[in-house]
Amino acid sequence: MLNRKTVRPAVSRLLVWVPLIALCLMLSACAKGELDVKIKTDGTADIALNALVDDSALDTLRQSDLPEKIASGLRDQGFDAEATREGDQSGIRASRNVKLDADRKIPDIPGVTVESSADPGLFFTKRSFVVTADSPDLIPNQSSSISGYLGSLLLGGLVEKEFDFDFKLTLPIKPGENNADEVSADGRTLTWHLAATRENRIELALNVPNIRNIVYAASAVLLAAIALIVFLILRRKRKKKASEKKASAELPTKQA
Repeated sequence: MLNRKTVRPAVSRLLVWVPLIALCLMLSACAKGELDVKIKTDGTADIALNALVDDSALDTLRQSDLPEKIASGLRDQGFDAEATREGDQSGIRASRNVKLDADRKIPDIPGVTVESSADPGLFFTKRSFVVTADSPDLIPNQSSSISGYLGSLLLGGLVEKEFDFDFKLTLPIKPGENNADEVSADGRTLTWHLAATRENRIELALNVPNIRNIVYAASAVLLAAIALIVFLILRRKRKKKASEKKASAELPTKQA
């Protein structure tokens, strides 16, 4: 027979499962999504986000207005965002142009690490970036409890089966070494297929021109070219004058 002492812990355990189940349903119902970032030469970037969720999952969670809520939150962050519909799926579409700030501190995100290094050269500096997102860190630890173990299995199985999300990056210059899953014909657009049940690792290297050194080198080459041209012109004039003097010196002898 249930009493107050036994019902209370049971209800508490049930409430703990609610967010986990909701997260499972939302992630497993995400049919597709894409984050598209295009970096421009003027120091800005165009960001575009598209995601779709099955209506059945939203109805189960009684969150049919969730896409509009998310779109509203993105609008508050400066995005041009709207809720969308495609068949029996609802989603969001958002975009924004942002100014890239090299001095902006990267926020600490649990499960996400960012590494960068620079290898300076004479004309180019090789900048390498490694972003690691350990998605399983967001899933309850299997060893923490029975509920955590079952929850991680449920979340892992559903997400691995259904989740499909791409990160697309377009650069103003052709990048160096990278581990992208897809590369465009011109080599400037890279696409990574992200998974929610494993570690996602994005590796990218860029050869950034050292403008000052290139200008100095170009100036030196230009000066050398000008000097060579002047030398050739003067040499030609000297040869011409020498030929004229020789011709003048030989002319009286022939007349005699």
